[in-house]
This record gives sequence, structure tokens and C-alpha cells, in this order.
Amino acid sequence: MTLTKKGSITFNCKTLKREKMLIIVILTITGDGKFLPPFIIFKGEKQSKLYKKIQKLYEISNKKLFATTQKNAWVDDEVFKEYMKNVLFPYNPLDKKLLIFDKCTTHLKGIIQLMLENNNYIKIFVPAGMTMVLQPLDRSINFPFKCYLKDKFTSFMLVNKELSKEKIDDCLKRIVKDIIEIINNTNNNKSLAESIRN
Repeated sequence: MTLTKKGSITFNCKTLKREKMLIIVILTITGDGKFLPPFIIFKGEKQSKLYKKIQKLYEISNKKLFATTQKNAWVDDEVFKEYMKNVLFPYNPLDKKLLIFDKCTTHLKGIIQLMLENNNYIKIFVPAGMTMVLQPLDRSINFPFKCYLKDKFTSFMLVNKELSKEKIDDCLKRIVKDIIEIINNTNNNKSLAESIRN
């Protein structure tokens, strides 16, 4: 929230000049409460220096997460295909699986639907406007996860007001470490897994 005098046309506001930095994390959890590897989307172009750096995150994380870039950090068709290939499809490839997700435009694309069907996925769409009520992850995991990462990232930015290449690398590694720690703690938390199943 910004406060200024009534009737003001412009106002001055100090910023960190990094307000357009954006990171999206796709979380996937099974019916028995186990997290699949998280999928991280950074804002950036393919084949950029950032893209090449984050490809190393897979090794840094001991193959416990996947990451990519998209110019707006959006989940577009190509990003979602990459997510399905690396996260969804390796999980119990021969068994029928039920997938619950919202009616995002990408989810409704014919090629996406076909790929899911070819990999034994049965789809259930949460009605528009009901995600926060009916989507299990939104009800139990996403909000506290977002708050935790936002606090960590904000703290890092406040301490490191001038970001060098080394500090950016360090920031990426810390984010990866925090995400893996959250996932591991959740996978080892039987009471949380039980609450998700219910």
C-alpha cells in the first residue's frame, strides 16, 4: 500500500530496482502426501546466461528439482510440456493417475490434453473461481510456501542491495536449498501428509 496526499498526480517512492524479478514454483503432490520434484521458472530468455546457470541447479540439487526460464516467468505451453516431461510423466508411468488442476488456458490446450492422456492421466478441472476452495495444494501448502520464500528472498535482497554475479549465483543456490529443505521436511512429516490426504 502507498500513501500520498489526496489529489497528488505523482509521488516519489524509493525502490530496490528489482521489482520485476519473478520466480514461479510449480508444486506437485501425490494423493498419499509425497512431493514430486518442484519445477522452478525464472524470468529470462532461453539460452541466456541465467538459463545456462539454472540448468546447473539440477546437479546442485542432487536431481531433486527442475528449473527453466520464460521471458515473463509464465507457465506457457512449452514450459508446461517441460514440466510434464520432467515431473509428471516419470511418476508411476504405467499406472492410471488422477490429476487435479485449474482451467488455466495452457491446461486446456489440445496438445497438453493429448500428452496427459497418452501418459495415463485422468484429468479433473477445478471450476473457475474455485481454486482456493477446491484445489488441495492451495488449501494446505501453497500459501505458507509462498510466504516463506517471499520472506527469504526479501531478506536476501535487503542485505545484498548491490547484486554482483557471485551474489546472484548465491541467491539462486539459497533458493534451491530452501525449496529442497521445505520439500524434504514435508515428505518426512507424516501428520502433514495425513492432513493432505484428508
